[in-house]
Amino acid sequence: MVSLSDPWGSSFKLLGVPFDTGLSMAGAVSELVSAAGWKLRVILRTRRFYSDADLVLFYKSHLLSFLEYRTSAIYHATRAVLSRLDGVQCRFLRDIGVNEIDALVTFHLAPLATRRDIAMLGLIHRTILRKGPPQFSAFFQRDEQYVRKLIDPCRACRCPLIRRSALGLVAIYNMLPHSVTCEKSVSSFQKRLQDIVLSLATAGHPQWVQAFSPRLPVATHPLKTFF
Repeated sequence: MVSLSDPWGSSFKLLGVPFDTGLSMAGAVSELVSAAGWKLRVILRTRRFYSDADLVLFYKSHLLSFLEYRTSAIYHATRAVLSRLDGVQCRFLRDIGVNEIDALVTFHLAPLATRRDIAMLGLIHRTILRKGPPQFSAFFQRDEQYVRKLIDPCRACRCPLIRRSALGLVAIYNMLPHSVTCEKSVSSFQKRLQDIVLSLATAGHPQWVQAFSPRLPVATHPLKTFF
């Protein structure tokens, strides 16, 4: 039956992740933030008994993986939607008195937005190394004219949803130096990306959090000034 109040249909779950038919992923993020709230409160209640290093370790062990397991499903959501998720880590750092740069330098804890970009770039690199699901190879292919580059599927695409998805990250991957993209494992590739973020952060670059974001204009992207 066609519904006047919900003409596009209701949300559905796939592998435990709720999807809305508009792919805004607002429901998925809201559910995640709500479930993470009590976990965060439990950790923060113990802060007078532990050092900052211990609290960060608890956060990484009990909450970080929970916040990130839906990354590939929600990556394309808008900044407004994802800011609610990013706020969980921001609240944690604020309550223990650690800023984002100190968290990165001292505790190797990058902002969630940066971690999402690195995770999805790792998916692309895994595909290029032919270690991931073969279905992804249809989206991430070498350019025959420029062997060190990938074919950018968003070059002629104006759809915001596609440009901020993993497909939009192809342009970012193509901006990385060959010494990074030729890494033979995903872990070493992502370690090189973490080093780039650390260099930008310690140099005081105003957009270091978005070092690999496909949401920024390519012409003025932070990677343009780094290499």
